[in-house]
Amino acid sequence: MFQKLSIRNYILIDEVQVQFGTGLNVITGATGAGKSVLMGALALLSGQRAEGQVLKNPDEKCIVELEVKVDSSLKTFFETNDIEFEPISILRREIHPNGKSRSFVNDVPVNLKVMEDVAFKLFDWHSQHQNLKIKQSSYRLQLIDDFAGTHALLSNYKTLWEEYQNTIQSLKTLEQKNAVLSQETEFIQFQFDQLDKAKLQAGELEVLEQELETLNHAEEIKQALSGAIMLLSENENAIISQLSSIETQLQKLATYYPNAKIYLDRISQNLIDLKDLSPDIEQDAESIEYDAQRILWIDERLALLHDLLRKHQLDSVEALIEKRNQLDQQLQSLGNFEFELSELRKKKKMAEEQWFSASEQLSIQRQAIAKELSQSIESTIQQLGIPKAVFSIEHQTKEQADALGKDDFLFKFSANIGQKEDDLSKIASGGEQSRIMLAIKNVWSKKANLSSLVLDEIDTGVSGEIAHKMAVLMQAMAKHRQLIVITHLPQIAAKGDHHFKVEKQEQNNKSTITKVFALNKDERILEIAGLLSGENISPIAIENAKALML
Repeated sequence: MFQKLSIRNYILIDEVQVQFGTGLNVITGATGAGKSVLMGALALLSGQRAEGQVLKNPDEKCIVELEVKVDSSLKTFFETNDIEFEPISILRREIHPNGKSRSFVNDVPVNLKVMEDVAFKLFDWHSQHQNLKIKQSSYRLQLIDDFAGTHALLSNYKTLWEEYQNTIQSLKTLEQKNAVLSQETEFIQFQFDQLDKAKLQAGELEVLEQELETLNHAEEIKQALSGAIMLLSENENAIISQLSSIETQLQKLATYYPNAKIYLDRISQNLIDLKDLSPDIEQDAESIEYDAQRILWIDERLALLHDLLRKHQLDSVEALIEKRNQLDQQLQSLGNFEFELSELRKKKKMAEEQWFSASEQLSIQRQAIAKELSQSIESTIQQLGIPKAVFSIEHQTKEQADALGKDDFLFKFSANIGQKEDDLSKIASGGEQSRIMLAIKNVWSKKANLSSLVLDEIDTGVSGEIAHKMAVLMQAMAKHRQLIVITHLPQIAAKGDHHFKVEKQEQNNKSTITKVFALNKDERILEIAGLLSGENISPIAIENAKALML
């Protein structure tokens, strides 16, 4: 329950304090006096963002503070949000000259979402624009969820919905990437197959080029090697034979000529080398044969290698081998990509099933409350001067589900017998919509565990007996919770347990400020009489005001 609302440096307000009481609190004032400023300040405490220039004095910060009595049942909620629970809690919002905003609950800094959640637990308020909001599907869903108590289900649904949407987007991105890579994969596979089929071996290019050179000169090499063998060992003047003769001569001299020993060692070593060399040359000469088939194969192999080097713009077989290995790794990576795509498709299916299940649970509970809710609202509307009113809530399924679920609820209304029920927003007059909104708030206030309800000009478009009926209903509502009503109707103002007047004042013809006054009984009579007759208050208006207050 509201205890005290304090506002400083907000739009037209220098400083205002309003001490609210139990029961029905009414706020009146001329059009433009600043009643909406009070609601704007209250909106800040509900977590709404400050729009435009809100500082009366641009060099000082704005402070809006509300002392509110809190039921002990909310202690767990406060503790869950790391806020110290106080039986009299303080919600405070500060708007600084630099535009920055700070929010506090019991002097604990909180973000706007927490501020909004705290306010939602403590009070509800109806703005003069909410009659139009009834046309919005999201607002009707919010009402249904408030009545059905499905906020936990809705929160779970939103989480699953976001996960599903994120999975869809991830899969879409991956599939687009896959469409591009599928073409690249064919080319990569082709390149890899070409290199893999080539059976590349390190160093083979140089070996093959040397072998081809040898084969192309096979006859010349064979003839030269054969000639070398003849000179070494296969004729009368063979080098080995002559060296053997020299060796024999030196052996004779070695016994009495010391240098002969030195020469003998060198000749003997050369002779050994030449004797070892001769069979090697002979074997080599025998092995070299011109092979046209081998030359053809080497030519083709070298052509393949050079072709691959040119295609890949590389300069060695070793680089081609490295390229082949890189392509192999890319193909393995693409294989993993296919696995990732498959797993993401499974994840999407699971997320879709979980999201759909949550939407079904949410829809079932929403639909279950709709009939009960419509009957309660219809009964209240009938008490407000539309005795033949019919009000129903029709469930519809959206063509495509969204973050609020797959449900839509159409509020249908008929004011008279024989009049077909139709969309409330299309056929209800302004006065009828006001009564319907009051009926909704009345039924909702019974359902919600809130200590305070704020109604800002919910009486728009009504007067006379209907205004009296609305006043009686508000008076009944205020017996169970604090009701704060901004009104322009004397019938409603007269039923207040506490009456506040908002007044605009000029200061030295330089500036305008808004003041809020708590009215005593005599002041109330004059204010209500003014609502009845305007500025020129007549004795009859005063008597009528007194009569209304009985």
